[in-house]
Amino acid sequence: GLMRLIYYISAIVSSIAYVKQYKLQDKFLLLLEEPEAHVFPHSLIFLMDYIKEAIKEGLYVIITTHNDWFVSKIWDEIKEVKTYYVYKALEGPIKPTCIAELDIEKLAEELVTPSEVVSLTPLEVSRRSLLKTH
Repeated sequence: GLMRLIYYISAIVSSIAYVKQYKLQDKFLLLLEEPEAHVFPHSLIFLMDYIKEAIKEGLYVIITTHNDWFVSKIWDEIKEVKTYYVYKALEGPIKPTCIAELDIEKLAEELVTPSEVVSLTPLEVSRRSLLKTH
């Protein structure tokens, strides 16, 4: 767990340095795939601090996760966050992978937690109108 944490923190720090050196603020995308996996929850606070620093320095950060606690911490710690729900289409002969933005305000109004979203089927998420419509 510690080595994985060091890996992700190093990736974030080096990305911040790169963005600053080449003046790439608001043009750089950092992808973190399940950075919380195999990391002790109390260590995630350090990781969250570095993620917040990257955002402050002008990096766009995309995080994939299945960890509802980590999503909850992100919602608490990072303002203006967008959270996307990835699922398989429900109808048709070919079921493509779909992505839609979760309506965080609607979730808050209905007191729906990240762990509840994870436990819902795509049909239930759709029926409860938890996705933003553009």
